[in-house]
Amino acid sequence: MTDSVLDLTARQIEAAFSQTPYPGDEQLVLPNYEDDVIVGALRGRHWSEVSLEVLYRHRWEWFALSPAAFRFYLPISMLAVLYHPDEMGVFTENLVFALTPQFDEHIQNYFDGNFIDYFSGRVGAMTPAERGAVCAFLEALVQVCPDAGMVYDVDLQAHTLRFWQSVCGDTAQARAS
Repeated sequence: MTDSVLDLTARQIEAAFSQTPYPGDEQLVLPNYEDDVIVGALRGRHWSEVSLEVLYRHRWEWFALSPAAFRFYLPISMLAVLYHPDEMGVFTENLVFALTPQFDEHIQNYFDGNFIDYFSGRVGAMTPAERGAVCAFLEALVQVCPDAGMVYDVDLQAHTLRFWQSVCGDTAQARAS
């Protein structure tokens, strides 16, 4: 991947999420999540202030973020993976997994507007521009990490990317918005 494509994707991510609101200190994790370590690491921090070390240290707790918090911190997650794939290690796999519908029900819930499961809730919380940025991120990831084709038995190109492309329609149009 050329630096210009990487930088173009990064600019799209930053622009798409520039107005995404902070979810509030009390809305950082899913209800009934009892471990507040990740809350302490993120409380009051803008996504641009979160370090690679914090992302990696909390790579397993990332799944506990509320849909609003996941959306808010998604830009730094995607940028870290694109610019620092070697340092992010398993965080990359966790992020792709979090962006992958695990069941047909998740896909149906999203398209029906029933944001009742963790996946459809995350996608449903995003604006069209944010979803376009996720699609662009996944397309760039395929180029940056060509060996990332299978993540946790999920085919990145055939399953994850295909879902996001269907959500975004024409990716060129999604990038322009």
